[in-house]
Amino acid sequence: AINLTPATTTKQPVINNTGALMINFNPSIAFDGTDDVVNTATISQSLVIGGVTPNFTSSNFIVYRSPNSTNGILCNQSNGSGGIWNIGMNKNSGIITNRSIGSIPVTANDIKLQSLIGNANTSASINVNGIVNSTSLGSSVGTAGNSPFWVGAQGTNGFSASHIAEIIVYPSDLSTTATNKQRIESYLGLKYGITLPFNYIASDNSTVFWNTTTAASYSNNIAGIGKDAISGLEQKQSQSQNAGNQVIFGLGTVVASNAVNTNTFTADKQFMVWGDNNLTNGVMFVESADPTINYKINRVWFAQNTNSFNQAVQLLVPATLFGAASSVSKVIINKLNSSFPNDGSNIIVSPTSTTTVNSVIYYAFNLTASQVSSNFYFTLAKTCSPIDAVSIVSTPTAICAGSTATISATSGATNGLLFNGTSTHLRTPNIISGQMPTNDVTVELWFKPTAAGVIMNEIGLSAGWQDTQIEVSITGEVKVRVWPLTAVSLGTVTLNTWNHVALRYSTAGTKLDGVLNGVPSSSSTIGVRNKSGAEAYYFGHTGSTNLGTNAYFNGSMDEIRIWKVARTDAEILANMYKTVPVSSASLVAYYQFNESSGSTTADATSASNNGTIINGIGFLIPSTAPINTNTYVWSTSATTASIAVSPSVTTTYSVQITDAVNCQTTQTVNVTVNALPSITAVANPTVICTGSPSTLTASGSSTYTWTSGPSTSTNTVTTAGTYTVTGRDGNGCVNTQTVSLLANGVPTLA
Repeated sequence: AINLTPATTTKQPVINNTGALMINFNPSIAFDGTDDVVNTATISQSLVIGGVTPNFTSSNFIVYRSPNSTNGILCNQSNGSGGIWNIGMNKNSGIITNRSIGSIPVTANDIKLQSLIGNANTSASINVNGIVNSTSLGSSVGTAGNSPFWVGAQGTNGFSASHIAEIIVYPSDLSTTATNKQRIESYLGLKYGITLPFNYIASDNSTVFWNTTTAASYSNNIAGIGKDAISGLEQKQSQSQNAGNQVIFGLGTVVASNAVNTNTFTADKQFMVWGDNNLTNGVMFVESADPTINYKINRVWFAQNTNSFNQAVQLLVPATLFGAASSVSKVIINKLNSSFPNDGSNIIVSPTSTTTVNSVIYYAFNLTASQVSSNFYFTLAKTCSPIDAVSIVSTPTAICAGSTATISATSGATNGLLFNGTSTHLRTPNIISGQMPTNDVTVELWFKPTAAGVIMNEIGLSAGWQDTQIEVSITGEVKVRVWPLTAVSLGTVTLNTWNHVALRYSTAGTKLDGVLNGVPSSSSTIGVRNKSGAEAYYFGHTGSTNLGTNAYFNGSMDEIRIWKVARTDAEILANMYKTVPVSSASLVAYYQFNESSGSTTADATSASNNGTIINGIGFLIPSTAPINTNTYVWSTSATTASIAVSPSVTTTYSVQITDAVNCQTTQTVNVTVNALPSITAVANPTVICTGSPSTLTASGSSTYTWTSGPSTSTNTVTTAGTYTVTGRDGNGCVNTQTVSLLANGVPTLA
């Protein structure tokens, strides 16, 4: 074996075998760009280049990440003093027997499969991710003879920061055989999650484990798992290394690295490789097999099964692709149809858990062997509630030609309530004993704490007791409780940021739990709630039976909703970023804080359980809580909530509205354009004698106004000149016309 070793332990690069610096769950070697380098002893030139002068041949492949946008040395065989290279790779180019080739952009954190293949005298190419970058060779052929092979520098100079995963060198021109280069790049592409533009071919030269013809519409963000024993490939989990939100598949499961995944393939040359259509946004969707979902994204993946791969896999989907929580998110699989028809052929898969990989939250879906035992399509779907409180209006609805209308998408933003941390609190009327007949309850709200404090108490007004039920500690931990159960920790929040919390108690399961920022609590408390004597809620007040702080709340609150039922995860998550209808079933009280002053805040429901603000310091105007934080894309390409338009003819404008959980709807509005009145103005007679009259007559409109004249259709004048009349029609549209009057002078008598 020919080994690479560092010059000293202080110049030794670091092995990245865990975390984000791996490349597709495989190790990379991190060179610091300061003094890290490894090299062989002097080795024969013939190990890296073949042929005889000047027809030297070589084929070199390297997979690496550049942590910066600076060019630098990756590897080379040279004497290490900066002279001639037999072969080598820079980030922006390659060298074959001293002849430089390539002009490759260097971008920070890009992962590249770079190859240099050919004959130094006749033809060669440098390629990036399977695409030719250059075939233009520079300078003249030269060799360095037998020399060390260096990685990370050349000798003791030219150090370069890079994360190198794999280097392959052949002393021959692999391009002379059609598929040699293709097989090696297929191996590297699959292993390192790099998208290539051609068929992926196994070492046997016959197994095509990604067919670009079959998958023509899905050759974006390609990755795969599979085994090829001859090449030493056993990729058990994989993710496209392209930028953006990419899914992960793992054989059986997804763990920290490919090496520690203990599952094994049942047969050689079995693969499952996937790619997508690279589309964005989504559409409303009907699926009778699971009526809880009504929306699917436009992105569709195609997975190619090779040689009857038939093992269970785990699919991880980035949470941001759904834009909502896992309880309302699904994966839809169809073996035959990429349009996922509502004909019973779709397979609906629900998530089993959430997990974090390299600081990204994913939803985990366990797919059975039968579900992936042949080619299949899959996409993502979820429940989208109608985007609430958005109306599209044009002001005015009709304009005159040449005028402007303003079209606005109104999202119904609300104010919030401020709390001073010393005395401010909100008190509800007696709603617990009077309007909540069972122990079921959900209280949800948005809060922005600046310090630790009590968010909500349950109050026995007559008996004078208080029981803290929602509280945030100085560490940001949020706890919920109902009496007399043990408190449940929902997780932690960051002070001075908006957070959504829901306390929930279900009589059916005698269960206390909650939801914090869209994530259901991982723990719960079982027991019977006792609300005997409970009458009202205080928000922001200290509690004699608190959860640790006994402090007034300091910060802001918004969108307080009190329900007499235990709301489901799906109901809470689907509506946390939007207002809900004030007539919603089981909604006991709803405080939106739309007031701008005063000591009372209205209950938006018909129950009129108005809240009383004690020692108030004012309202947050407007609220900065993420309620109805919609984005807009108009048919004019504008992206603001309001646009000004000046159509020349009656026009229908549309706007695509996307809410905080990526649900979308499209609404339209018409702007009617009324033509300007066509005004005619004539003089009779058109020529007068000085001092004689002429009648000017206008027509074509409803009303008329002559400049410095009457507001009638006719105007009698005795002076020559140009006269202007303004006409206004029944639509209020205005136009003008002019008429000229000539005069003959009075004849002079001889």
